[in-house]
Amino acid sequence: MEDVGWGAFREFGEAFLEQARELGGLRPSDRVLEIGCGAGRMAIPMADYLSTGAYEGLDVNRRAVRWCQRHVTPQYPDFRFHFVDLYNQRYNRRGSIPAASFRFPYPDEAFDFVFLTSVFTHMLPPDLRHYIAEIARVLRPGCRCLLTLFLLDDVASGLVAAGGGLPRFSFPLDGAPFACRIADRRNPEAAIAYPEADLLEWLSTGGLPAVPPIHYGTWSGRADGRWYQDVLVVERVQNRDCRGAAADSSCPTA
Repeated sequence: MEDVGWGAFREFGEAFLEQARELGGLRPSDRVLEIGCGAGRMAIPMADYLSTGAYEGLDVNRRAVRWCQRHVTPQYPDFRFHFVDLYNQRYNRRGSIPAASFRFPYPDEAFDFVFLTSVFTHMLPPDLRHYIAEIARVLRPGCRCLLTLFLLDDVASGLVAAGGGLPRFSFPLDGAPFACRIADRRNPEAAIAYPEADLLEWLSTGGLPAVPPIHYGTWSGRADGRWYQDVLVVERVQNRDCRGAAADSSCPTA
């Protein structure tokens, strides 16, 4: 697969592994779900780290998933990759399954760590809200999800309004429940920025409150960002009534 290289591809994956350990509390024994696994950029460096854990990856790119199935899983049998035929205007226009009704193919509380890199950046509000519910369903109480996205706080909103940032979120998303911004009117899913306060409320009401601080990126023109996109960590609320969860089965706080 020609777009799988070992330069920045490998470096980016290794940098994310450190991010997952430092911010998300990823442990070698964790059972991990990656939503939007692509061609294994994150999974390949993670394979040696998850010494007693396991990994599941989902993606709408059939070709990328096949590459991982042929080149990663034979070396790491506990790393499995699955194609899902979801519709997305940017990545899978022929997809047959609406993202807003897609049930992750896993039982409740199956994972210790979930992550999504630049997935919410391409999801419309109904799809995103459904994914919040699904992440909360498959994540064990007390365990964490790490995601990267474009957040509009006061600083970022001011920079965007002044014409800054890349992408340039020049347009409001018509019909959105709050003031989302998009970069391309003809293809809203190309890049979407969400108002921070509203998204945090959706996450919290969905059982995934944020773990402060938020790690803002450089995309909006901030000079002090550590990464390009904003990085947010959320934690599944403790719930002793969760199906299948024993009293001592919650993840330790990182």
